[in-house]
Amino acid sequence: FPSHDSQSGLCFTIVFLENLMKTAAGAELLPEVLFVDINMPVMDGFQFVSYFEEKLLNGLKKVPEIVILTSSLSPTDEERSKNCGIKVHFIRKPLTVDMLKNIK
Repeated sequence: FPSHDSQSGLCFTIVFLENLMKTAAGAELLPEVLFVDINMPVMDGFQFVSYFEEKLLNGLKKVPEIVILTSSLSPTDEERSKNCGIKVHFIRKPLTVDMLKNIK
């Protein structure tokens, strides 16, 4: 079982998603929403979105909503989110209930 540091947690999440997608029911078991922070160890949020798109989306009928959740005030980060190959929501922290309702 991975340690509780964020680097191990991200690695565990990636391995979990990869293994989940190898199962017959994997696509149905994906969460409806994936929250990704821009500033993460190992790979940043944009790298994760790119990896998810390239390695895990093939053949999915239902694609989870991807939310880049960040405290960044950089217009460059928001612009980068618009240029992802798949649709992502760019939300600045703190996350509110109203923001959650507008994800779909």
